[in-house]
Amino acid sequence: MATEIKCPTCGGESSVVSEEGSARLLKCASCGNEFSVRVHYIEESIPLETKVYRAHVDIGDPALVRKLQMKTKMVFDGHNNFHPGDLERQISQGLKSWDLGFYSGQEVEELLAKAEKIGLEVNFVLS
Repeated sequence: MATEIKCPTCGGESSVVSEEGSARLLKCASCGNEFSVRVHYIEESIPLETKVYRAHVDIGDPALVRKLQMKTKMVFDGHNNFHPGDLERQISQGLKSWDLGFYSGQEVEELLAKAEKIGLEVNFVLS
């Protein structure tokens, strides 16, 4: 079954290889890369006027990864859409940008304020 999730390596189309609970293993049809994702189910539908943002932290200097990891956990820990295991996986894969999940406009304001206090640059992209 094809998904809307693009391969993080090449941007190709992906399909589900296996699934267990909220975890999915996907495989890229273009390059063959296998990668995992977590699916989040919601109890209530989100109103159409609600804006949702995806959070990213870009890694400039690889020597700062552990410092950025600690700051990221300080800012995002406790939020439903932040999963430390996903962050660990992205670090071990050597990704240059960390995908930290989806957040509402209200959460974005709170997260930006916390990030600014400790000097963490977080990018929120309207999804």
